[in-house]
Amino acid sequence: MAEKQVVLKNIGKMVFEQTLYHSIVCTKLQRCLCAPLPSMSKGAPKRREASIILQPGEKSQPLPAVVQRIPQIRAAVGKTIAVEEVLTAVEEV
Repeated sequence: MAEKQVVLKNIGKMVFEQTLYHSIVCTKLQRCLCAPLPSMSKGAPKRREASIILQPGEKSQPLPAVVQRIPQIRAAVGKTIAVEEVLTAVEEV
């Protein structure tokens, strides 16, 4: 089975930085990409949402295609971000 992924390329002249919102990306994927934060308190673990930072001309690692639903990325496509679709194999357990 293949999972649809995309590579983002910064075609602008400035650094592009974007948070990969848990409510959009992780919820759609049904798995969390956020980094756990150390906590002294009990209860629900705290997490830091994943993010991407692209220097001008830099390409991202393959990302889940759902990142295109993030409003800031959708608005940047064609202006400062180019999108290339890729297929990657996903191992079935």
